[in-house]
Amino acid sequence: PKIYERRTDFRPKDLADIAHAFAKTHVVNHDLFYFVAHALPPYFRDLTPPKLANVCTAFAGLSLYERSFFDALTRHVQGRLRQFGAVELKNFFVGLAQI
Repeated sequence: PKIYERRTDFRPKDLADIAHAFAKTHVVNHDLFYFVAHALPPYFRDLTPPKLANVCTAFAGLSLYERSFFDALTRHVQGRLRQFGAVELKNFFVGLAQI
């Protein structure tokens, strides 16, 4: 997608927000989500708990399952559980339950 051509213009939080926005509008762009699934995991540490929960629900809400992405995401969140509030945990696990 065009976003790939401009990938250096976007911070990790921007990619998370774009994925979340696409999911909220129910727009499935497989190329975009494939790009996000492969570009974002090295930067999970830069995302806040709400952003991580939103990314999870974005993929799950569109029924887009990328195993390596979700494996990395769940491992990362497991290491940061103490940073998650009740709302973020609920949103994250609701997303996982949709997969």
